[in-house]
Amino acid sequence: MSRARDLASYIATGVMPTQPAFLLQGKTGTAISLTSAYQVITNTHMDTTFDQASDVASGVFTAPFTGKYVFSAYCYHYSSTSGNSIHFSLLTSNNEYLVVGAARSGSTNGPGFLSVITDMDASDTAQIRVRNWDSSTGSVSISAGQLWFSGYLAV
Repeated sequence: MSRARDLASYIATGVMPTQPAFLLQGKTGTAISLTSAYQVITNTHMDTTFDQASDVASGVFTAPFTGKYVFSAYCYHYSSTSGNSIHFSLLTSNNEYLVVGAARSGSTNGPGFLSVITDMDASDTAQIRVRNWDSSTGSVSISAGQLWFSGYLAV
């Protein structure tokens, strides 16, 4: 459905059409294997809590419309097996939003939170990932309920 048609429908009926929105949450006791410098967090690591007018079954969001999107993500790391600095980021087709030093190797905790509003064209993507700053192997363990990714079309 086009945004112009959505707007015309809203003006005529006063009922806003369903806007793209989603929430993904980490599976119990998620361990993310770091097989490269960047590891995308996918549906292997997360379950869909809700997915309204979007498609994030793979863990990667694809914008159905051009507009401003709001994304939030959280990751609480409690152990890693390799690397001195584990980072957490939101990667869009146009930019990477990085939480620097979200966790350190061998540490007992390492939270990372981000929230951004970003301009996206239709078919642009957004995903969260773990970035091992100085190693390309190992794993990162995440507590149950301590990993989530959400987003919605704002305007």
